[in-house]
Amino acid sequence: MDRMKSLVIDTFLSIKKQMIITKRHYCFELFGYDFLLDEDLRVWLLEVNTNPYLGIANGFIADLVP
Repeated sequence: MDRMKSLVIDTFLSIKKQMIITKRHYCFELFGYDFLLDEDLRVWLLEVNTNPYLGIANGFIADLVP
């Protein structure tokens, strides 16, 4: 979890200057982070989505993640 938190912070710091905070009153943005664990349990950041899908893709996923 510490490595995931570090990666999330790094991504926000990398776009900090591009975000215009003053024009974002009373709103928020949801980000979707995709991580990978390798065979040594190291955490890798695959991608960050600004419009993540929040639904259930199919019946198999619905059974897997109730």
